[in-house]
Amino acid sequence: MSTVSLDVPIQYAWLDLDRAPLLFETTSARTFEFLRNLRVFFNKSVPFALTVVDGPLASPLPTLRYDESDSFSLSYDEPADRLTLLAPASAIPGSDLLQMSLWILRERVRQREGRIRLHASAVARDGRAMLMIGGSESGKTTTTLELCLRHGYRLCANDMVEIALQQDRVTIVGGDKVINFRLRSLRQYSPEFAKFVFAEQSDAPNDWAVKRELHASECGIGYDETTVPIDRVVFLRLDRDCSPPCVLVLGDERERRLTRWAKATLFEESCLLVRGAGFTPLDSAGNFVPLGIPSLDSPELVAGRVRLLNALFAQARIQYYRGNLEAFVAVVTDAETSAAL
Repeated sequence: MSTVSLDVPIQYAWLDLDRAPLLFETTSARTFEFLRNLRVFFNKSVPFALTVVDGPLASPLPTLRYDESDSFSLSYDEPADRLTLLAPASAIPGSDLLQMSLWILRERVRQREGRIRLHASAVARDGRAMLMIGGSESGKTTTTLELCLRHGYRLCANDMVEIALQQDRVTIVGGDKVINFRLRSLRQYSPEFAKFVFAEQSDAPNDWAVKRELHASECGIGYDETTVPIDRVVFLRLDRDCSPPCVLVLGDERERRLTRWAKATLFEESCLLVRGAGFTPLDSAGNFVPLGIPSLDSPELVAGRVRLLNALFAQARIQYYRGNLEAFVAVVTDAETSAAL
């Protein structure tokens, strides 16, 4: 493995990545300019700003160091809180190698702050939030639209949600306000709303591949920037063929296996990125590269996640739902039904 000479000047930048301060340093002018000219970090819902600085800051920050090399390497120095990426400069533009390295460093910062980021959607009404958890195409976005457009809910976050313990309550503290629409799913939910979102594309035949991102404010959805305590967690799967709908209360002795599955699902997801498992090393041509991803986890971070998830399962009503949209809305909006559950 070879890297550039040590007498090459080091360039520095202070980064504000999703409200976390990081430092970037490199001996590669080409890569420095690539990052400096980056306008969107992954997507427009990830806040990102860069300021060129003369050198290391007086107060040490979590740091990503990049150096050019003819091979690939990613290593983490915990005492220095420094992640070092070695890769050919040609592999950086057009790939996610640099962004993903910054993102896993930012994830360590997030978890040190006591926050967990989950693949979920969240809505709120009357000062209480509901977290909806499910994989892609499980119906989270469709359900979010229905509750926000027609039943008085406000969007807390779509697709990615941040939760934390605040004053001993598990609370929504952040998340994406951008909604990722897929034409086929939106057509099935509401042809009229699909025309509004996709306009001239609404008649496209290959509707599965047609996507669009809109901020909640662009599609008439009210959103909540305040922190909201979580009252209900639903593992959601919309399924028109499941009749009658299946509604199960987790935590009940009869649902011990399902409860263990739900806990394992959230714990594994909370570990994913900080342990490097959410990073696929592809170069600018989309080819796999031999880049081992180190874990940035620690016993302290594990203890924090356990404390937060234990509180979530102790404080919120945890449910599993499979069935159609109409029945789900009845479950969560009917006060008598909700109280019974």
